[in-house]
Amino acid sequence: MQLPLNTLAKQKQNKIYGNSKKNPGKTLLTAFGPFPGVPRNPSSALLKEFLSISNDNTNRIMGEFIETSYEFCRYWSNGVPIKDFSLIIHLGVAMGSPNFRLEKIAKNQCSPYSPDINGKTWDKDCICQDENQAICTDLNIEKIVFQLKTKNLPVEISDDAGNYLCNFLYYNTSLKKIKENSNTKILFIHIPDDSLIPIHSQLKIFNSIIYKIFEQI
Repeated sequence: MQLPLNTLAKQKQNKIYGNSKKNPGKTLLTAFGPFPGVPRNPSSALLKEFLSISNDNTNRIMGEFIETSYEFCRYWSNGVPIKDFSLIIHLGVAMGSPNFRLEKIAKNQCSPYSPDINGKTWDKDCICQDENQAICTDLNIEKIVFQLKTKNLPVEISDDAGNYLCNFLYYNTSLKKIKENSNTKILFIHIPDDSLIPIHSQLKIFNSIIYKIFEQI
């Protein structure tokens, strides 16, 4: 389900874009719904909060909520008009992690033993046969993390997005970017469980991450 941003007060615009004069183009943010063992996904809660204050009345930022199923993730990544966006950021939750994890690599791997929300599993240990074993983000996340750590924000670089749906979606979207020769920047961010960092606090951190990403678009 695509959710165009609500038109909000003009004076709130600096919450997202700061004082930057750069136009980052159109951005698409996604978040996952519930999955086995996690009946309420904090990534959806964070995205809803972010969209509610992003105050962009030109649809430069859009949000979509992704069903946590292999079938839907493959359907979504095949259908997304990737060249329409300068930036796509996928959000998911890393249970037990105290940090925002910026995922550097999407890997061509998937566990055949992890059921999705519909109880279905992927039938092989790779996502796409005869394709890239790994795809790195084009964003300079080392620079982003370094800058945010100087502000004592809980961020880190990760080179392991897991072997479940987070990595599955990240890889499929990244592969489509390559196949369509798109300049779209793509990143997956694992956010902390909201029992460790409440959503209202996560929102402030996420705003800082987004702003630093926009500086590279």
